[in-house]
Amino acid sequence: NESLFSERAIAMVISIAGSCGDYRRALGLLRRKTPSIASYHACLAACVKAGAWEECLEVYQRMPELHRTTLSANIVLSAMAKANRGLEALDLFERIKNPNKDSRLKTLNALIGMNDLEVAHKFQIEYGTGDTRLLDRLTSAYAKACNWIMVKELNAQRGGIVPQQEARNIAPIFEPWHLLQKFGKGRQAFWKLG
Repeated sequence: NESLFSERAIAMVISIAGSCGDYRRALGLLRRKTPSIASYHACLAACVKAGAWEECLEVYQRMPELHRTTLSANIVLSAMAKANRGLEALDLFERIKNPNKDSRLKTLNALIGMNDLEVAHKFQIEYGTGDTRLLDRLTSAYAKACNWIMVKELNAQRGGIVPQQEARNIAPIFEPWHLLQKFGKGRQAFWKLG
């Protein structure tokens, strides 16, 4: 009988169901008369863990406006980033009242995940001014796509500072290929200048 359980206990049971990957049970428990914000967040987290981004968005949209915080929106953005749903994440981001750095990063990750680096770059320009995490993440995506022109452009935005992990990927831009020599074979092979 649900009336015997406190709201805190219901939130805990929803959280446990989510930990077990049973997001449907978490959704069922949430369909009570007046769930608390903790119950909503536990259910959102259960949907994220299960990769059920659509259900996560539905729960968020069913939440009373009072419960819709930046934290709850960020949980939904995590689900969308995990599912590579960039356009949906961008739509949600634009409806968040007070987006924070995590909101921007999760939205950018979703855009990168759907492999639309042009839209991701426009997002970074519009919302990521001064946020080096966004710039670093976008630079990594362009490096992974071997778009060295954009890596160089983003590096210039950063002021010429190259993160350690990117330095190896950017090297081909600055070194003439004919000066590189390969030493060794297989996994132990390496390239050396000169």
